[in-house]
Amino acid sequence: MYEYQDVGVEWLQSKQRALLADEMGLGKTRQTIRAMSGRVCVVCPAVVKGVWAKELAAVRPELAVQVIKKRTDTYNGSDVVIVNYELIPEHTFADFDLIVADEAHMLGCNKSARTIKFRDLAKRRR
Repeated sequence: MYEYQDVGVEWLQSKQRALLADEMGLGKTRQTIRAMSGRVCVVCPAVVKGVWAKELAAVRPELAVQVIKKRTDTYNGSDVVIVNYELIPEHTFADFDLIVADEAHMLGCNKSARTIKFRDLAKRRR
């Protein structure tokens, strides 16, 4: 990790809510993973789920990770669950300590089903 990434991790850990908006390629995913604690839900575009799983295995191999692949998948109690925006469940599958919204610009329309489901998920955060 670079010094600016360590600063980013400390900053994230000091906040209740945060928006990490570094330039592309500066390690936002790794900073976020290093800052995570408790039960975590990562919501991201479907094409990025594998990247998150790979980075989690590299940076925090001690964490149990589940990738939700289809709507009928159920939460298995892992430390981290990764789900894409389209598969956010209508019902709760856990109470999370932290919810990460990767590519949060996808939540720009307040009336879209995606944004409504994400907000419902966020309301269930511990």
